[in-house]
Amino acid sequence: MGMPNPREVPLDMRPTSYWDPVRVKDIPVRGQAPGFGGGTYLPALLKGEVEVAAFCLDSTTGDVISIRARPVSSGVRYRVVDEYGTRIRIHDPVRSGSLSLGELVALIDSQRYQGHVGLLEGILATEWEASEGKRPSHMRRFVTVVSAYYRDLPRLYRERAHAWVQRVLVDRDHQRWAEWTGVRR
Repeated sequence: MGMPNPREVPLDMRPTSYWDPVRVKDIPVRGQAPGFGGGTYLPALLKGEVEVAAFCLDSTTGDVISIRARPVSSGVRYRVVDEYGTRIRIHDPVRSGSLSLGELVALIDSQRYQGHVGLLEGILATEWEASEGKRPSHMRRFVTVVSAYYRDLPRLYRERAHAWVQRVLVDRDHQRWAEWTGVRR
């Protein structure tokens, strides 16, 4: 199970605006997705800022990493925040407008998080290391992505999480086989 077929995921889909008054009233505030209690300690939204997407973690404290956008004179400024004040830099934070799904995915995948490239990869690798690889089925559902603007984003990252776990399990099995047989593949 790899990346979804790009023809199935409209990577060129772009919201007209993040500030549509009809849509804004229905958006979960600060990562407060149904079933997740986290997000309580996220920094307050800045004036005019909205949450574009959130990575909600099935951790003990229900941690949330929020991707946000706010209008500025030169376009839209994006930032990524978590509840711990982790410094998460965006290479090019100001864009001319709302991002296409593909541009948002590229922004998320280019982030360095906990020493790993890619927000999802950093989250999963950190949790995998903390659990010492004992809970692969839990890892498949450890991250839930929510977005009021990008309906395919949750599915895309759910499929990526499944693929990540599969790769890690295959690597672990190869390592165990090599240790057992003394032969490297």
